[in-house]
Amino acid sequence: KLHLMEGTAAIRLQDQAVFTAWRVTNARRRMAEEQQLRIGGLLLMPRRVLLESQWLKFGEFGRVAFRIYPAGDATAQPGNTTVFIWMEHPPGLSFTFNLRIGETLSTAPRLWQAT
Repeated sequence: KLHLMEGTAAIRLQDQAVFTAWRVTNARRRMAEEQQLRIGGLLLMPRRVLLESQWLKFGEFGRVAFRIYPAGDATAQPGNTTVFIWMEHPPGLSFTFNLRIGETLSTAPRLWQAT
């Protein structure tokens, strides 16, 4: 029976685009500090803060939550941001996903490994 459920979930994930959206109010102010350059202009520097989403509906597959460290966590390379994603009840299969930031930036596909 579990095998049939996994097969059904795999087919549904392949047949439909499942997505959720987390909108961060005042994202620029909350995630970055503006530094004035000597030659004019501004430089945005990531803040050392933590932002967390509420649990968000993720299609038929439960809910997800995000945690973002704009300046990275302790394991991040300098200049990189860290994003954690949790699923309330992950399906028992692996799948790929993208993160889209704003209207134009998308990550390369990432693998969610079934446990």
